This record gives sequence, structure tokens and C-alpha cells, in this order.
Amino acid sequence: MASPTSAGGRWILGVASLALLWSVFAACRLDAPLLEGAAGKQTHTAMVARNLYRGTAALTRPRVDDVGQPGYFIKEIPVLAALAALSYDVSGGVRESWLRMIGAAAWLLALLPFAGLARRDLGTNGGLAAGFWFIAAPMSVTYGPSAMTDPLAVAASVGALAATSRWRDRPGPARAICCAALVGASAALKPHTAFWLGPASLLLVFARDREGRRAPGGPVALLGGVTSLAILAATAWYLHAASVHRDYPVPGATVAQGWVDVALLARPALYREVLRQSAWMVFTPVGLAIAGIGLARGGRLGLHEKAFAAWGLGVILQCFVFAPRMFDDLSRGTEYYQLALVPTAALFIARGALSIASWPRIRWVGGVTAAGALGLLLAGSARETALAVLPPAHYGALLSDCEQVQRLTAPTDTFVVFADRGGTVLYYCDRKGLVLTRAGDTLGTNAIQSATLLESDLSRALRDADFVYLPFPETGEDVGRLGDGWREVSLADSKARLFENARKRGRGRR
Repeated sequence: MASPTSAGGRWILGVASLALLWSVFAACRLDAPLLEGAAGKQTHTAMVARNLYRGTAALTRPRVDDVGQPGYFIKEIPVLAALAALSYDVSGGVRESWLRMIGAAAWLLALLPFAGLARRDLGTNGGLAAGFWFIAAPMSVTYGPSAMTDPLAVAASVGALAATSRWRDRPGPARAICCAALVGASAALKPHTAFWLGPASLLLVFARDREGRRAPGGPVALLGGVTSLAILAATAWYLHAASVHRDYPVPGATVAQGWVDVALLARPALYREVLRQSAWMVFTPVGLAIAGIGLARGGRLGLHEKAFAAWGLGVILQCFVFAPRMFDDLSRGTEYYQLALVPTAALFIARGALSIASWPRIRWVGGVTAAGALGLLLAGSARETALAVLPPAHYGALLSDCEQVQRLTAPTDTFVVFADRGGTVLYYCDRKGLVLTRAGDTLGTNAIQSATLLESDLSRALRDADFVYLPFPETGEDVGRLGDGWREVSLADSKARLFENARKRGRGRR
């Protein structure tokens, strides 16, 4: 057994301590409502999980509650929602904490392979320092325990890169299949992984080792073949999603929507937003300074550092390819896209910390300085995280208002909701319907986005709906388009407004 004073003992103790620290971080978030950050994306996942649990949806036809009938919304393979639904079965009811717990567990599982990759270039202390920021970055604490597939996708990508590194050490069929399986899982969880895992893996496969040798052609061909099969298997899911949405089109459901807008590339606002996300949520200003020191004074980059540099550049490229999504205020500029940048930041911050520690001739002075820098990092992370997890101020009464809506309406009633995040509203009200979302962005636009594109469809939805709900009328939504035939239902001590379709009487209620 490794001694605690040996390199192996320090490694085991250090990783265990980091895992415990992350568990504490995550535990503080598990019971929080899904209202922070990308609330709309999180509650879509929660809707799918709840519908799977209730038996009103199938794994191959996941449903959400805010796009009308039949409600199909198929993007990434719904692994997180399916696992949560199984957890609901075990626990005997819907508990959103399971969604957060699964995301947090995936991020925690990625800690060891990531820190191991960092250790290969930076040594034991460097690997532990990288692992520290992997779990402590504001982006990690905010979006690691979230109801999204992103933590699972990044974790699978880290695992795939670690498997590629092991294959490079000793190429063989078993390791090639393991690597391919993890690449396929990453692609199925989120196709965006191609932006970061693709270049990082290719670099590891084709770069020369320290003796100047490349991997033999036969093993490379085998790895390429099985990886291609795994990617084709993941692609089959997206082809299935596309075929469903050809028959049941839903804006935002297909990956092809929201791609590059050339006009946005000339707007300084795009670059400011990407810089804000990476500088404050991934690195923090102190982390940027430490990473800069590491790059300036840390010597030549190791192979895995180069791989993570390519990984990070891929993440940034993704932001420009999906530029229109960077201006979604309701998802804080879709900043969760940068969750994949955390491993790159952690590696280079660790490199900088090692460089600082080596400066003075008196060794302990450098160690204390580096520890102080990491302490400042942690303080900065706590501040940014506290701001990022705050729900919008007008969401304060949402849960209590939805309780009233549930008492005054029936589960079979259909809704049209005017709100900034209608999916979130319908999830907590536990009702189904259609949403009109007033979506602002940092470019100054403020357009009504509907789950349907035609005014005739909207008119039909209003005609057929049992209720129209305005949870946040103070944010600018109005009822001018309702016309005659709607009767307001009183909500006690609430600014929200609920209207019943008087033309669809006969319920014998209210």
C-alpha cells in the first residue's frame, strides 16, 4: 500500500480530498429548483424524465410539455432523463435532485482520468492542482450539478481522451474498442463534442512521441475503423431525430438550427460575450493571470498539454459556429457551452501554479505563494458562482404561483403561456401547452418567439386552449391578442394572471 508521504500516496490522498470537496460543492446545489442559468434547457430535460417516469413517453420518442401536441423533442440521446426516470421509480416519485446528482456524479467520475492526464505532463502536484480547478471553477460548480447532458458529455469526452492516451502507450484491439466506445458515447450525448474531442484525439493519435516515433499504421487503421463505427451508431440516433421532426417540426429541436451567422462575426458584442464567459466563469481573472505565467515561464508544452490546447481552441470555435446562441440572455449567453473549456483552463492554471512555486530559491516561499494564488482563485470562484446560480428576481413567486395554478386547473387542461421561459413555467405548473417566449439578447433585439411559426397556428392554439397564463406580466407580456371570450381567474396575492377560455365551459368548476 502506498505511503501517504510517497508520490503515489499523495496522489491517492489528494484525489480523494478533491472528490470529497466536489461532493460538498454539489450537495449544496442538489435541492435547488431548476431556475438558474439555462433553466429552459434544464426543465426540458426534467420534463422528459417526468414523462418517461409517468409512461407518457418512450425513450425513442421523448416528449416535452411546452411545444403543443404531440410534444416530441428529440436531440441528444436522453440518457440523463432515462437515468432520472429510473431513479424516480426507485425513490417513488419525481425528485429533481436526482437530475442534479447524476450530472454531479458524471463530473466527479471525470476527475480521476482528467487529473491523470494532467499528471502525465505536470507530475503529481500539477495533476492535483489541475484537478482542484476542474472541480472548483465557477462553470463547474454552476453547471456540473445541472439537469443537462453537458456534464455527461464532457465527462465522456475526458474519458475518451484518457482512453486514447492509454491506447497510444500500448496500441491494441481492446484499447481501441474502449476508446471508440467512449468517443461514440460522447457523440451520442452531444454532437458538439466533435469540436473539442476531435482535434485533441487526433493530436494524441498522430503526434510523435519523445523518441520521434508515430503510432504504427495498422493499429491506427483499426482505431479509425472501430471509432468510425461508433460515430455511425451515434449518427443513427440523430437521423432518427431528424426523421421524427420532419413530421413534427419544432423550432430548436434540430442541431442544424442556430448555426453560424456571418453578420454576427463582425459584431464586437460577440467577442465580448465569449470573453466574459471564458474570463469570468471558466478561468476568472486571477486564473487567467496564473495561466499566463505558466505559458510564459513554464517551458515547452507536453503532449497532453498540447492536446488540451487543441481541445480549448475547439471549444472557442464552437462559440463562433453557434454564434446566434451566444446572445440568449435567458441562458446567460448559453455560457454552459463553455463547460468543456474547464479542463483546458485547469491544466494551464496548474502549469502556472507550478511555475510560481518554483520561482524563489527558498522552496517553501514558492509553495506558499502558489497556495495563496489558488486561494484567491477559490474566492473568485465562490463570488462568480454565487452570482451565476441566482434565479431571475421575478422568479421568486413562481413555485407558489404554480401551486395555485395546479389547484385551479386540471392535469388535462391545455395552456398557452406568455413568459420569458415558458417551458420552466409549464414544468413547475405540471401542465401541457404552447409557449410564447419573449426572448431578449445582448444585441438589443426583443422578439416574440413561438413554438409555432404561423399566426394561424397561434390563433388555433388560443382557440383550443383551456387557459392562458401570464406568470410575469411585469416583464412586458400582455393579453391584447386574446380577444373576447376569456375570463380572468383570480390568483391570491400574486401578480401573475390566469385566463380561462369561457367558450370551453362545461367543467363545472371555478
